[in-house]
Amino acid sequence: MLNATTFHDALKQAQEARIRADKRAEKAKTLWTKVKRVKRKKLPSMARMKKMAWEALSLFVRARDAVRFNGKCAICRVNHIECAYHLIPASEGAGVKWDAENIVGACFRCNYMEHRFRMSYTLKHMSLFGADKIMAIHNRRNDIVQYKRHHYAEMIVKYTQMRLDIERGIIKPCI
Repeated sequence: MLNATTFHDALKQAQEARIRADKRAEKAKTLWTKVKRVKRKKLPSMARMKKMAWEALSLFVRARDAVRFNGKCAICRVNHIECAYHLIPASEGAGVKWDAENIVGACFRCNYMEHRFRMSYTLKHMSLFGADKIMAIHNRRNDIVQYKRHHYAEMIVKYTQMRLDIERGIIKPCI
């Protein structure tokens, strides 16, 4: 049978143990709290950046050539502008893939026919835009160019701003 002193000592020890446990728990809350990490916003992938840059460039070229050629295709001058079209195909050289001089607004028919009849359209490009311009673009096609994320971001901003300026009538594209 427990006497009063041992019961009192056991109760006192239990209270001290509970106080120590509470202090440890309080200390643990302040020392080892789980820090909620702030999630960084993911940057768009390079493929997404390229797509956005192409969309901005394409819209700029179509707006520019709509003013230049009165809304008609730069090649046939009959149909309406429906797409952006590389004079020197992007597959023939990365040096002119993102060059606005190498891209004109065209109809789907001319874009399709250019892929089928490459040589005859090259001669047509020379007669329409001048042999000097086509040869200058052709000479730049094999330039080594390596685009990084910030280049695509700059292109998006630049071509979007230029397109908006053309649409507002602030700038007129040179003919």
